[in-house]
Amino acid sequence: MLVCLSANTVSAGQLLCSGLFSSDALSTWFAAVALLHSVIDNSTQKEQLLRVQLATSLGHPPVSLLQQCTNILTQVVPFCLLPHQTRNVTCAMILK
Repeated sequence: MLVCLSANTVSAGQLLCSGLFSSDALSTWFAAVALLHSVIDNSTQKEQLLRVQLATSLGHPPVSLLQQCTNILTQVVPFCLLPHQTRNVTCAMILK
């Protein structure tokens, strides 16, 4: 999907992942919004994202991007504080 061309360049995928898994909530939010906009109404890109594997630490098998995001959401869960109607709209946009 997104490929780093040389050792000195950073790909868009690397930037998104570093933002998604940052300890800074604002960076995580911006990366998530950027990712959402890159896949909304793009079925091919959504299917490719399902194949992304992440190396979370040395010596451990890679995990899927979806699994890693799910792990983070189950640990943090500020999403549950949103009004019920907003959650449904957000989920519908992602799954569309």
